[in-house]
Amino acid sequence: MRESKRYIITGPPGAGKSTLIEALRQAGYPCADEVSRDIIIKEQKDDKDGMPWKNLARFTRLVFEQTLRSLRFDKNALFCDRGLPDNLAYLRHADMEIPDYLKKFPFQACYQRKVFYTPLWKEIYKTDPQRPDAIDTAAALDLQLRQTYDEMGFQLIFIPFDSPASRAAFIIRQIKT
Repeated sequence: MRESKRYIITGPPGAGKSTLIEALRQAGYPCADEVSRDIIIKEQKDDKDGMPWKNLARFTRLVFEQTLRSLRFDKNALFCDRGLPDNLAYLRHADMEIPDYLKKFPFQACYQRKVFYTPLWKEIYKTDPQRPDAIDTAAALDLQLRQTYDEMGFQLIFIPFDSPASRAAFIIRQIKT
């Protein structure tokens, strides 16, 4: 699917992932943006229901399709804001069945084994139109994401609470070792 695997930066909503991706980008590293927020914005604009809190099955399919396009066409990205395993965690959190296209997806072929994890950071958590969940939902997703990535054989590397530049420097040190 792609010549080199991407590093996933993941964690619950509002944990600073997108800010961290921007810090890595500013440091000169090619990054793929989170497709979830773009999909939510488009669905809201088009008055559709493909959002995790309205129609998780549709949202998951849209994220999957957009992520596949990104994996195929944005081959230079070294880091990505979330990865497809997040979809499994969200579906498990909602106690929904995992679709075949996700069950059969070659996650290990597309992503590095090391996954950078931004734990729930209560001090920076805030809601917005694309992130309406209360912090208790984010906490439950935090646990589900950890469990899902662990069960899939990924190695979670927890990113310390710090400034975006310091968090980016931490990741850069980790990929060089």
